[in-house]
Amino acid sequence: MNTHIKSTSLTVVVATAFLALATMPAQAIPITAYAHFPSGNPDNNFPGGKANWESHVFGPAIADDFMVTDSGDLHEVTWWGSHADPGWILSLYENDTSKPNNATRVAVGGAATTVRNLGPELYEYTFLWNIATTLERGVDYWLSITNTNTDWSWAAGTGHDPHIGTEKFDSKVSATGVVGSWETLSTDHNMAFAIKVPEPSTLLLLGSGVIGLGLARRKKSRLNTESWIQAIGRPPAIQTPQF
Repeated sequence: MNTHIKSTSLTVVVATAFLALATMPAQAIPITAYAHFPSGNPDNNFPGGKANWESHVFGPAIADDFMVTDSGDLHEVTWWGSHADPGWILSLYENDTSKPNNATRVAVGGAATTVRNLGPELYEYTFLWNIATTLERGVDYWLSITNTNTDWSWAAGTGHDPHIGTEKFDSKVSATGVVGSWETLSTDHNMAFAIKVPEPSTLLLLGSGVIGLGLARRKKSRLNTESWIQAIGRPPAIQTPQF
């Protein structure tokens, strides 16, 4: 057998496969780049009472800062709190000396994509971010979540530090709404929410795997919303909010 011809044929096949992979459109899978989960104990979700954690578009409005583990376009926001109306306003800000910069506010609104009742006094809400917004790793941002129901309360995150990602400051509150004057809400308390961005493209590593270079994609050990929910239990999802 002509080993040169065999080797050349293999090279052509491998090169063709690699080129096909390289030209495939990236199928980005959302990953959790920041998360601060609430407590599994209902008594700890609203320290000092639900009234301390009310967040309304016209005030008081609550905001908390976050830094993602991976850069990417903001894909999805999940948060936890009390029972609410379908009307939400989510506001994203850049940081301005330890508080939200009102001049940079980007806002989306509407009904949550999914709503899950997790038990007494605690609901999970998910919203697909529908405005092109890029988050950079290592940059501090602020998120405010408000509802049209003046009695809605945002759950506090368990512990001071987030489970995924980092943050620098305690949560803030604006008595006059989402573009007001921001003051510290409560020392050593931060809010319960999670941010998802698309996973970085792995096509090059996939191609390398096809040609047998033995390169393996670095696996990232991450907590995510589902693992937290499984730990405390959850009833089936309610796809359409029923209030």
